Amino acid sequence: MTQNQPLWAATAPNGATTAEPRLDKATVLLSLTITSPGKRRKGRLDQIETDADRDMLSLSKELFDSEELKAIETLNGQLRQWIYKKALQVPSLFRAGVYVLPVAMVEDVDQRLQSHQVQLSDLAALFASAYPGLVAAARARLRSQFNPADYPQAQISPDGAVYVDQSAVQRLFRIEWRYVTLGAPDALQGISRDVWEREKAKTAAAWRQASDEIRDLLRAGFAELVEHMAERLTPGDDGKPKVFRDSLVANMAEYLETFPLRNVTNDSELAGLVDQAREMLQGVSPKDLRSNEALRDATARNMAEIKAALDAAATTRTRRYDLTQ
Repeated sequence: MTQNQPLWAATAPNGATTAEPRLDKATVLLSLTITSPGKRRKGRLDQIETDADRDMLSLSKELFDSEELKAIETLNGQLRQWIYKKALQVPSLFRAGVYVLPVAMVEDVDQRLQSHQVQLSDLAALFASAYPGLVAAARARLRSQFNPADYPQAQISPDGAVYVDQSAVQRLFRIEWRYVTLGAPDALQGISRDVWEREKAKTAAAWRQASDEIRDLLRAGFAELVEHMAERLTPGDDGKPKVFRDSLVANMAEYLETFPLRNVTNDSELAGLVDQAREMLQGVSPKDLRSNEALRDATARNMAEIKAALDAAATTRTRRYDLTQ
């Protein structure tokens, strides 16, 4: 294989090779780590009166009730959800916190991560300021279940005063990320050609599997959206319009907007159906769908037709790869 040949190729009926999408060129791996001190710990069951077999029980305790920590948890949750929508999910190949990210989205994602880092620092400073009072309140409420070791960076004097290093508390909240690529280390080529070829083959197989999963998940995500939209826009058994949230349109619009960047497998069949939905919903708002019965009915029918086309394509693909036939 020369340097300019694709990572893998498909064999055409005439024996020629046709290049498949180079996922190793179109994507990078985003490794994201968000660190935050937990707010629950194991409690002491021996201090609890019960007639049950203690080996069958466990006890946990909440360290503090903090609005500042809740704000941080909300912020981190929003980031994870945003990244999840942008990234391409390949759960079978990568651990949690590693995302397959289209190269075209890296700049947008990186800006969001840097903005998040600033916001996290500001919220962590608020938590650090409130931390002494939170520890003192926990000591009063937990009583015999209170354990100073559960509260990092806090020192409690004999009279109950709490002293903390606020800068150290802030550092308990971190977000770290890096972009990596998946491939056989070039250094192996100079050590053992056989090992390098074997690892190269493993990488190619991994990307082939990733390609299949990405394509299938993009199709499944789109199918779920169009099916849900068709169902909510179809009148109920009583003939009356169903209630739907604005997110019905917003979620579809987000998928249609990001699809061209996420379609790293060059799924032309899905792209055609996405274009059909995009054209249909161009300029259409939730208000339009609620107030215009003809538009609502036409959109429901078209979405149902797209879903049927997706189902037919999935059936065709299953038959094509069924080696038992």
